[in-house]
Amino acid sequence: EALPPKKHQYVFEFRDPSWYTEAVYRLLRRHQAALCLHDWRGEKSPQELTAPFSYIRFHGATGKYQGNYTPEMLESWAQSIREWQRQLRDIYVYFNNDVGGYAVQNALQLENLLASAATPKLCA
Repeated sequence: EALPPKKHQYVFEFRDPSWYTEAVYRLLRRHQAALCLHDWRGEKSPQELTAPFSYIRFHGATGKYQGNYTPEMLESWAQSIREWQRQLRDIYVYFNNDVGGYAVQNALQLENLLASAATPKLCA
């Protein structure tokens, strides 16, 4: 149950749904560790905030590590991010690079959607 000192921020990305339980969320909250919000294999993880920051990882719009996100998909995430900005210190958003090279384009599109609000730190 012990994590290293609080000088670092910790994020946990689970790939098996059995990890998405209240007991795990309580443990993450106790240590101010974030649950990675992601769309691995086209399925969204629970959008559970467990730390004063959030980490969002886009794995690909059409499958594992591939695809271009549509404006509608990005707007849906932008709406959630806008809401979370009111309660979180930082939001980190990462797009996995894919064979089509859409990561940078999609990151810029999401950044533009968020331009009217405080912009989270974006990395592609």
